[in-house]
Amino acid sequence: MRPLPIAAFIAPIIAAPSGRGLVPVLLIVGMWAFLDMLRNNRAAIREAFSSPLCFWSLAAAGLALLSSQWALVPAQAIKVGFSFAGLAVFGLIMITQAKHQSATENESTRTALIVGMSIALILLGAGAAYGLNYDQPLWGKENRHAIRTLSHAQTVIAVFLVPCLFTLWQRGAMCRIYASAMAAATIVIFVNLEHGASNIAIMVSATSLVLVIFTDRAGLGLVCIGAATAILSMPVFLEMVLPTTEALSALSYSDGNWASETHRYFMWRFAVGAISDGSYLTGFGADASRGFPGAKEKVMWGIELMPLHPHNGALQVWLELGALGIVTFLALLVAIFRGTRAFARKDIAICAALLSAYLVPWMLSYGIWQSWWLALGWLAAAIGRGILEPKAP
Repeated sequence: MRPLPIAAFIAPIIAAPSGRGLVPVLLIVGMWAFLDMLRNNRAAIREAFSSPLCFWSLAAAGLALLSSQWALVPAQAIKVGFSFAGLAVFGLIMITQAKHQSATENESTRTALIVGMSIALILLGAGAAYGLNYDQPLWGKENRHAIRTLSHAQTVIAVFLVPCLFTLWQRGAMCRIYASAMAAATIVIFVNLEHGASNIAIMVSATSLVLVIFTDRAGLGLVCIGAATAILSMPVFLEMVLPTTEALSALSYSDGNWASETHRYFMWRFAVGAISDGSYLTGFGADASRGFPGAKEKVMWGIELMPLHPHNGALQVWLELGALGIVTFLALLVAIFRGTRAFARKDIAICAALLSAYLVPWMLSYGIWQSWWLALGWLAAAIGRGILEPKAP
């Protein structure tokens, strides 16, 4: 019984009823790993907090805390800054624990992830079937949308799916049959669900993996450059392609089937305008989206214009932390890229698949300060590191 295989097994499963369960998973296995290091390898604790990834992660938390000095909602900036830092500490401990695993523990982590993902797919399929047949969610409150409540589970499965299938594929003929069955089951389940960002994440993740298989680290570099370009250019790009507010209003009343997509366009158009009205250097402060003037205005059928956040990570960084935040997040990408120098091509491919699968929903769905979403990022990084093998010296 080791912390990382337990995390790899339970993380996909616990996300089925609620992605919020990932936060206690990270905290519990992180504390377990810390106590293990304290007893057996204290040098690893120093290692966990001396890497570039640690520096830039804590720099992001520090910037969020500092932004309370100019934030629209200072208390919220302080809250998310401490939350980000706390989760980062446990995530860094887990990643370091993964670095010091034995080959046997690496294999146990791979097996645990495969089994956990298999159970998670069964649970997601059950939730989808129940929701579609009875028009109410299998888990959670009865008045919630029957299918939309499964978006967290979809996202978690999408992040881990390609690395899981790739790991299975390398285990021989029988495992390839099982990997094909898992892929087919995922397609059948996902086409009946509503979270399109998860479908895109799987496609981008698979493309990134294949790209690295053929090009080695250059492929991962292209993934990072693509992500950096999207983050840098997001406000300008959306300003160019989004319909005007008037056109969006007309669309929302002419076609009810476009309600979700149109609402997102409303949010993005509003966020782009707010960015241009504020400070490009510092933004409006961490988590300012929750209290942004005009965000509670009703659009479409009485829906708030921008509830909680813009549902676009790049826009949210520009809006809340400005260019300082963008530089910090881009530095995190550089740290991730540089950290793959010691890995074989197939393992770099897994890194690329995980990174791209996480970044797609980051840019299309979730808020950058959501605790469960941050916990998923750290767990994905740690579990991903735990299924890799360094190059032979």
